[in-house]
Amino acid sequence: MAQTTTSSTAPANHLLGWGSIVVIPPPTHIQEQTAYIAIKTDLLKLPKTTWQPLPLVSRLGLDLLHAKPDLKDNPMSSLGGPNTTLAALTLECDPTSASFGKSTRTPMGGVSFRYANEVEQLGQSVLEPLEWFITERLADIKSALGGLEGIAAATAEYEKLGPQAFKMVFKKHRAEQRRLYPGPSMGWAKLECPVVVTVPSCEACGQLDETSAGGKAMMRCGRCKKVLYCGKGCQEEDWKAHKPFCLSK
Repeated sequence: MAQTTTSSTAPANHLLGWGSIVVIPPPTHIQEQTAYIAIKTDLLKLPKTTWQPLPLVSRLGLDLLHAKPDLKDNPMSSLGGPNTTLAALTLECDPTSASFGKSTRTPMGGVSFRYANEVEQLGQSVLEPLEWFITERLADIKSALGGLEGIAAATAEYEKLGPQAFKMVFKKHRAEQRRLYPGPSMGWAKLECPVVVTVPSCEACGQLDETSAGGKAMMRCGRCKKVLYCGKGCQEEDWKAHKPFCLSK
């Protein structure tokens, strides 16, 4: 069994978020990008019973809900083609499950997403890397399942599906967005990762701190004293990503 990784939700991300977000996929016959429409949750006028949990996303340390409104409640629910975002966030990634590799929800048109606590703002900046991460991890699990070690290797890959692994992907996504949109007005440089991993680990590669088990002691950032690294190489690799958040004590 993999070591249990605890996490908590980071402070609200204000980039591209405004309470809830409606994801509208393009029609199948049109080559357009998915539309992300930020909206105040109360304007959706959805009963609380309409909102449903996302168990796989909860495994990653994010307590998100989704809703597929009736057309009479929200005309946006009828727009677009297959909602690939919800399909990805409801994929069954457990290789021992009879429904492995399948989505539990594959609706057409717009779907609304929000945080369960109704306080934090959810945006495209969280949903996009979530979709990519789950899709890529499922591909890795399938690849392992087809290898020599079969189900054992696939189960090991599945156990890696957690907050720490998602944090690494989110940081890469944030770095790429900073490269594409370098201006301070977009806010990518200071966008917090939506998951805070509380188990000590290397900020660059995700390696867990094994000092208590007799392993090599990790080094702390000499400036903020908050994050850990395997060594100087990992610290140098992570500096550009960590610098905007590195505050001296």
